[in-house]
Amino acid sequence: MTAHRSRPKGVTLLLLLACLFAAPFGAAEGALPKKGTVAVVIHEGVESLDGSGQSLGTAEARVMEILLQQGYSVVNPKKMEELRRSKAARLALDGDVEAILRLGSQYGVAFFVSGRAKLPQPRQNEFGLFTATADVAVEAYSTATGRYVFSGRTSGKQVGYSAGEALEKALMEAAQSMAAQLTGGGAADDGAAPAAGAASSGVRLTVRNVTSFSQLNEILETCRHLAGVSTAKATGYSGGTGVIELDYRGALQDLAASLAKRQTNLVISSVGRGEILAALK
Repeated sequence: MTAHRSRPKGVTLLLLLACLFAAPFGAAEGALPKKGTVAVVIHEGVESLDGSGQSLGTAEARVMEILLQQGYSVVNPKKMEELRRSKAARLALDGDVEAILRLGSQYGVAFFVSGRAKLPQPRQNEFGLFTATADVAVEAYSTATGRYVFSGRTSGKQVGYSAGEALEKALMEAAQSMAAQLTGGGAADDGAAPAAGAASSGVRLTVRNVTSFSQLNEILETCRHLAGVSTAKATGYSGGTGVIELDYRGALQDLAASLAKRQTNLVISSVGRGEILAALK
């Protein structure tokens, strides 16, 4: 009889753990299942900015709002607040399997979504505006198995008149992207991809009532982060009128709508023939 060489116990244990806790292949590519209630918590990583707790709560609320719009069942605000304060939730944020299972039994949550935000200190440019970035690593766990069913990473970059404003806008942009990933791209926002087959073209944006170059620079930064815009540069400013040239792929009306949504102090007056006319309020 041929003797069988036994496998070392340590190797057997490692293989067992890998089978139990390995994520399903391609988990980061699919949308979050619409089976059961979802809870979302966005918390701070090591590069966090002091005092950003309120912004994190707003970002959480925005993600859950979009999930609700896309047909998901989400935890009600009262239960969400109770869940957030629980020891199980704190442990679940670090991937503790037993804690994730307890969230399901204690709060009726089917999926626990954890976003860990890194919020570096915003930087001020020569025009007095602040630029902030927000990076969010996302993991969603099934509370039935303790295994994660989704993972991804999102980011946002925005400009504001203050460090706090820039940070909140960047975090909200990352939250929008996070929701889009969780729903499989179903979240309707400015981050949506341009229509297939849309041709690239040069667009001239002319803005009246511009009182300083810093105002024009703020609009320029907004343009650079709009969906479909590959490049944007300021080409003129005099007599209260600024001009920005953009390379854009998509429908011109969509560009104008996205710009008005992001730059709330801007009023679009006309759109057509490769040109958008606007004015600051």
